[in-house]
Amino acid sequence: MHQVGPAPSPDRSVWADPTRRRVLLALAGAGGQTVRELAGSVGGHPNTTRGHLDALLTAGLVSRHAGSPADGRSGGEPGEGSPRGGRPPWVYTVTAVGRSAARRARYDDSPTEYLQLAAAFTEHAAGQSDPAGTARSVGRLWGAALAGGRAPRTVAGRRRLLLDVLDRVGFTPVELEQPWEATASAGPGGSAATLRITLLTCPLLEAARRHPEVVCEVHRGVMAGALTSAGRHTEDADVDLKPWGLAHGCPVAVPLG
Repeated sequence: MHQVGPAPSPDRSVWADPTRRRVLLALAGAGGQTVRELAGSVGGHPNTTRGHLDALLTAGLVSRHAGSPADGRSGGEPGEGSPRGGRPPWVYTVTAVGRSAARRARYDDSPTEYLQLAAAFTEHAAGQSDPAGTARSVGRLWGAALAGGRAPRTVAGRRRLLLDVLDRVGFTPVELEQPWEATASAGPGGSAATLRITLLTCPLLEAARRHPEVVCEVHRGVMAGALTSAGRHTEDADVDLKPWGLAHGCPVAVPLG
C-alpha cells in the first residue's frame, strides 16, 4: 500500500563512492549536463560516469531528459544521441532530493552510527512520562547547535538559516507556492514573515512512523531552537508541523518575523 508523507532520506551509501560523490556534487553545482560534459568535469571515462548517473537516477537524486537543438545538444554520446544514432543525448539534472543529498554529501555529517544513536534515543524517550516534551527539549538543543551561532537580523536571513538547517539534517525542504488550510492563523493569504515549506524526506522515517510523538516533536524543537538561537524567540507551539499532512511530505509553517 502506498504510504503518504515524506520519503526516507537517501542513505549516504548512495554517494559513498568518491567518484559518484564528485558526480553528484558537480551536477548540483551546475545546470543540466550530459554524460560527456560530466565526465569532462569530474575526470574519468564516460561509461564510468554513466554508471554512477544510473545509480543516482535509481536513487531518485537525478532526473534526465532528452537534449534538443534548442539547448545546443542535438547529438553526443554514442548510443545516446550521436550523429550515428540520430538520437539526442540525455541531459541530467539533480532533483530536489538530490540537491539536499548533495549538501549532506558535502558536509558528510550523517554517519550510520549517528542514525543508530538517534533511533536508540527514540525508543528510550518513548518510554518516558512525557516523551513529546523530552523530545522537544532535545530538539531545541540540537537546533541551537545546528544554527552554529548565526544570528541573521532579517527575515530573509532567518529563512536561509532554517532552510540550511533542515537541508543539512536531511529533510529536503521545499517552499510551498500555496498555503494549506492549517496556515489560516497566518492571516488571509498567509504572512510574508511566515515560511511555509514541505519536508519531502525524513532522516528517521521508520522511527517516526513508530513514535511520531518523539521523532516529529524533536523536529519541531529543532526548528524552534534554531530560530531562538538565531535571535528570533520561537515557542515550540509556534512551529505548525503536520506529520504526513500531504501525500508527498510533511507541511510546516514557521513564523520568521
